[in-house]
Amino acid sequence: MTFLGEPTKFTPDSCASGTDGIDWSSIASAQAMSAYCGIMAGFVFAGLVTVIGQKNPAGGDGHASRGLKLFLPRFIGLATASY
Repeated sequence: MTFLGEPTKFTPDSCASGTDGIDWSSIASAQAMSAYCGIMAGFVFAGLVTVIGQKNPAGGDGHASRGLKLFLPRFIGLATASY
């Protein structure tokens, strides 16, 4: 396989000098990270709704409360990060 020239270097968003990371800006990448956190918060919210919507059998052992302990702080953190 032959190339017609040197392949171009990959330059991620908000990087001016390529992969060395010197010119990376957290302010410039905030828009993409905000959208990512918002999407993940939506998935966690769907999990919260699913856990809350489950019927607990009489004399249950509290599996739902353990799930809520995991989901609620993650949802609050991701929702705050997306703002």
